[in-house]
Amino acid sequence: MASDPLRGMAAAALADSARLGRGMDADLEMAKDMYATALELGHRSAAYNLGLYWEGRWGTSAPGDVVPDSTKAAQAYKRGGSNAKCAARLDALRAPFEVNHAIRACRRKKSELCVLAYTVD
Repeated sequence: MASDPLRGMAAAALADSARLGRGMDADLEMAKDMYATALELGHRSAAYNLGLYWEGRWGTSAPGDVVPDSTKAAQAYKRGGSNAKCAARLDALRAPFEVNHAIRACRRKKSELCVLAYTVD
């Protein structure tokens, strides 16, 4: 029997094929489930694709799912551990919250000198 890391890699490869319709009909439900399985088996890079799904970046969703769901996306990215792509997406998800928090703080101060600089890349 294959080790968990190898099984995780295989599950991620199957998820890629199901998502892209490579060698099979595209099946988003299977892709989402296989990325989750890959992640459970320790293949942390699967967290990135799973997070993208929950952000609504696949362009469509599996039946019954409501995307985007930033909470589920953040949960997936957090499971990616030290994966740089996951960390970047987490930062991108947090940015609007942090800006809104800063705006509310400025409004509470009612200061004419309160300036908020926000850069979108």
